Amino acid sequence: MEQTFYNRAYPLKYRHIKEPTEEIVEYIDKRRKGITKSLSTRWSKFNNICMGGIEPNTIYTIAGKRYMPALNS
Repeated sequence: MEQTFYNRAYPLKYRHIKEPTEEIVEYIDKRRKGITKSLSTRWSKFNNICMGGIEPNTIYTIAGKRYMPALNS
């Protein structure tokens, strides 16, 4: 998939919904067949959650909550 950025001098071109749908279906098929691969990390659980690793041109937000047991006072 080609990433395009918005520029006022060159507005985004209109595309029918069929075109991007065909692109994403083709991409999913390539992932399924193993043609397109992700960048694997050293953390196997992270790779499993992210379908094999980090995808190029993708922003990930990773958040967590620290566990603190309640203090009895």
